[in-house]
Amino acid sequence: DTLGNTEPSLNYSLTISSSDATFTLNNTNNSAPKINEVVQFNVTITDNTGLAGFIFSYDNGTGTFANDSFRTLSGTSAGVSVNKTIERVGGIVISWKWFVNDTGSAWNSSSTYEFKVSNTETTFTSNITNDTRPSSNETIQINITINDGDGLVGFIFAWDNATSTFTNDSFRNLSGTSATASINRTIQ
Repeated sequence: DTLGNTEPSLNYSLTISSSDATFTLNNTNNSAPKINEVVQFNVTITDNTGLAGFIFSYDNGTGTFANDSFRTLSGTSAGVSVNKTIERVGGIVISWKWFVNDTGSAWNSSSTYEFKVSNTETTFTSNITNDTRPSSNETIQINITINDGDGLVGFIFAWDNATSTFTNDSFRNLSGTSATASINRTIQ
């Protein structure tokens, strides 16, 4: 000091943590999701500084990520979940990633994860005719409802008129995700 007194100083130690947040156990509740199915995205986020919150970023197959709103967190580790409805057809790649903000105001991001949307199977319902006991030379109408969540393009009707050989009609266009097809045939 200014009077010439000397005293030993105290020793202090300071530890600076420079570790980034970690993202583990990234998974979904559906390994082969289809259009209109709800998928739950899960991850465990850990940051030794302390967690302030996270943002889920999602690309629904357009090539552009959209961020959800910031959601608060606390502690140093948290399991988080986000639900999304798949809005794309089979074959499209869905991507997502996580952003975390720690209590020291540092931002970190996960890797980018992805899956391919599965194709929806075509289903056939309401297969009916207008006559359950048709006679020879009588024309009947055959109706069937065709459904496909990925979208319909068309169909080919195959007919076996008691010949033991199926004959295919020409391709007929359909559109939408559900359509009723009607075919008229004369019984031989």
